[in-house]
Amino acid sequence: MRLSFFAVGIPLLLILIDLYVLKSWSGFVKRRSWRKAWSVVPYILSVMMLAILIFANWSRRSGGELTRWNWALAAVAYIWFVPKLPIVIVLLLKDFFVFVKKWTIFKDRNSIKNSKQTILRNKETAHEKDLKTAQEPELESRRKFVQTLGWGFAAVPFVVAADGLLRTTRDFTTYNVNVPIPNLPRALDGVRIVQLSDIHAGSFFSHEPLQEIRRIVSNLRPDMIVITGDFVNFSPKELNVIYSELERFKAPLGVWGSIGNHDHYNTPPEHALLKRGLNQAGINLLVNQNHVFNIDGAKLQLAGTDNTGLGQNFADINAALSGLTAGEPTILLAHDPTFWDIAIKGKQPIDLMLSGHTHGGQVGMNFFGKEVSVAQFVYKQWAGLYTERDQHLYVNRGIGIVGPPFRIGIPPEITHFTLRRAASLA
Repeated sequence: MRLSFFAVGIPLLLILIDLYVLKSWSGFVKRRSWRKAWSVVPYILSVMMLAILIFANWSRRSGGELTRWNWALAAVAYIWFVPKLPIVIVLLLKDFFVFVKKWTIFKDRNSIKNSKQTILRNKETAHEKDLKTAQEPELESRRKFVQTLGWGFAAVPFVVAADGLLRTTRDFTTYNVNVPIPNLPRALDGVRIVQLSDIHAGSFFSHEPLQEIRRIVSNLRPDMIVITGDFVNFSPKELNVIYSELERFKAPLGVWGSIGNHDHYNTPPEHALLKRGLNQAGINLLVNQNHVFNIDGAKLQLAGTDNTGLGQNFADINAALSGLTAGEPTILLAHDPTFWDIAIKGKQPIDLMLSGHTHGGQVGMNFFGKEVSVAQFVYKQWAGLYTERDQHLYVNRGIGIVGPPFRIGIPPEITHFTLRRAASLA
């Protein structure tokens, strides 16, 4: 069902938005008495872009890997369609106010017809009519100027989308986070963990982005690296392009991972192949499993679940925590942050749960230090650190992308955690 939405629902939505915007543009061209080509050519381009988008998606799904050519085709198509989203919102508001204005005038005219007093009171003199006629050209000129200015500003989303495609998707940003844990043994105070999430190997047509990420992570010198799911979009074949870099991730306490929803969007044999490939690359997958580290006489417990969320129900929290000691510092890798409210918060002895999945919405902005994103209208916990009493959830904004190949205002994230004794922070 979800794959059908991506394959059919999103293109259909883009088509409807495109038609609405192009219809408004055609009306603008007609009012300016411009050549008909100004309104016809965009419709031709729209059909071409739709064909390109369908072909790019089909060839990518059938091939299993993203090629540079495929990426370029999809990028051109998405730059044509996606920037019209904010434009259509403005046009809808404009059309709504026009409708309200016309409806108000219609009601006023009806009331005038039914009231002789109102007719007499509002009857225009010849002088008033002449004055109104003289003002009409000036009002029309102002109206045309405002409309032209509005369509000029419509170019801004296209510039922003291009920037989000060409620059922001590679603007890997490190977030440094101190996590206070009550009764953390002194031997664990200062342990550093780097989290990556949502690599979506199908987002990349070369190993270079992950190579850059690996260099950043290496310079952070973490004790442990964790990757919280969505290694691929749909197929284990996507790993081929980044596999050599995955093998080179190293940390003293190892590289660990959990499974995401996209890692299940394939056949059972392909899913088994994906897990085997990740383990062979040196990523220790915790699929409803756990591992205990002994660090200078102190225990650090790491658990990981399979994915639960978006119609999937593969997590087994009891199996994931089996054999662990209550009261010892415990970290859980669980891809979908909704699992926090479902099974963890106030229910399980987890000090820190690390998730991803939301991508931070991929599109957002910063208002005076406060991050705003489309994701917050879908997810209660969508990015950053959330704390409930002594329990913490962190939602990573992800590395890769899914759907439109943009990140606007939400750069890809590398999270650098430092475990701290709660008392020392206080």
